[in-house]
Formats: sequence, structure tokens, C-alpha cells
Amino acid sequence: MKLTIKNSSVLENGAAKPVTAAQMEYGELALNYNSADPALFFKDNANAIRKFAISVLPDKDNAANQAGTYDDRYLRGDIGGTVSGSITASSFIGGVTRIGSSPPTAYAAGELWFNTNDGRLYIYYTDQDNTSQWIDAAPDTFELTQNYYLKSEVNAQFASKTGDSFSGTVSFLGSNSSSNVIRVGYGSAIYADFQANGNIVSGSAGSGQTTDQGYKIHNTGTFESYTPQTSNGDTIKAVRVYQGTSENASISASGKAVFTQIEGNVIITSPNNTKYQLVVDNSGNLSTTPV
Repeated sequence: MKLTIKNSSVLENGAAKPVTAAQMEYGELALNYNSADPALFFKDNANAIRKFAISVLPDKDNAANQAGTYDDRYLRGDIGGTVSGSITASSFIGGVTRIGSSPPTAYAAGELWFNTNDGRLYIYYTDQDNTSQWIDAAPDTFELTQNYYLKSEVNAQFASKTGDSFSGTVSFLGSNSSSNVIRVGYGSAIYADFQANGNIVSGSAGSGQTTDQGYKIHNTGTFESYTPQTSNGDTIKAVRVYQGTSENASISASGKAVFTQIEGNVIITSPNNTKYQLVVDNSGNLSTTPV
């Protein structure tokens, strides 16, 4: 088979001028050797003219980037380069880390995400049971001591052990209704327990005391007061009422009540459960009237 090559250096609108189908036979090549756009043309079986653009090969002995050669089409790993335009893909696997305060909406197993809220790197991981989630890519394996919190104490997600404030609701859940959810103490002494059922128990053990409760407020509104056991319960006041510095009423541990004044009707009950109203006349005499 005879190979015929036609040649020209004519440009049209700055590019190699193509030949026409009438000028070409099947198997012939037409070469445009103009350095501005060197190209080869041939005619296919549908009588369409096809063009091969010829680029300049870079000098392999020259390590520098060579403009006008194939170097313009690729990024070189040894010297880098600049990409113009957008790069799109259905997912990014490896080498690309998304950055933001919320997880990416499109993701695949193995992708990385840097959370700007907590400063942690996460990886999208698929478990053996085929459940997927974002997990910490570098979980802490050391003991979370006080020094750990010092590095991120300003982070709003942590509360300082030396004191802090909260905005919003803070919930403490007990294991059962009578469990203590908040305990207040100093040293080894316990001064108050707030229970899951709403009861408040406060106090610490005193000499001879049979319970560690100083007082107890039930969620029903009942109030209990406890005092250490003594030979004379009258010396220990279980309940005391003050106005300023003046004590106006008291109830001792033995049940003795003392009031500076009583206003209104006072009803007392006899051992046989008969109720009487206590009456005081102007002379201070006491009498009772059945009610």
C-alpha cells in the first residue's frame, strides 16, 4: 500500500487549516507543519476529516517546567503547580480532609473531617455490622487527669473542676428513686445529698448520733430534724425560729415547744382523743373548753 502525505503550513484563525474530504483519499495523511499548530489530518470511512494535534515533547534532560510542552497539561509531583478551574468528584478518599463545624453531607467510608468545634479529626468508619458513623481518628489512650483538661479548659464542652457556670438545664440521673444525684461535702464530711426522688438529706454525724442526717426534706413536704443523742434532750434545739437576733420559738429534741406568744385558737387533744380549746383570760388564767 502506498502512503501519501500531503503537507501545508497554512493557518486559519490561528490554527492549522484542515483539508477537505474531496482533497483526501482513504489512507492518505495531510501534515500541517506550522509551529503554531502542527497537526495531522486523515479521512475516515464516513468521509469526515479527523485531526491529530501534535504537542512538543519536553526535554527530559531539562528538570525545569517547560511551557508549550506536555508539562503544561500535568502537575509535576516534584515541583507542584497550579490548577485553574474546579475539581469535582462524587467522593474524596484519602489525602483530602473536610474542615467545618458540622459533618460533611456527602461522604464515604475512609473520608476525614476536622471538627472546628472541638479541634478533633474524625474518620467515617463502617463497622463489621455494616453500621457507619464518624469516629475520632485519634482517640486518647492516656488517663484523663487534671492536666488533660488544662489544654482545652476554655472549650465550652467542658466544666472546670475548680468551678464553672452553666447555661441551660443540667440533668443528673440516679440509678433509682432514692439514689443520691448530687452530694455536697467538705473533706470526708458529707453535708447534703440531693436524691433522685426530690428528697434533700443534710448533716454530718455528731457525737452519740444514730443517723448522719441533720435534717431531711421529703418530696411530700414533710420536714424531719435530727440531733445528737444526749442525756437531756431539752438542751438540744431541733427547730429554732428567729426574728432578727431574737428567738421567738423552739422545739427541743425531746419534743418540748417554747413560744414567745400564741395568737388565735389553740386546740389540744387529751389522751382519750378529746379535743379542747385552750382559753386565756385577761388575768392570765387558763381554762379549756371542749370543741
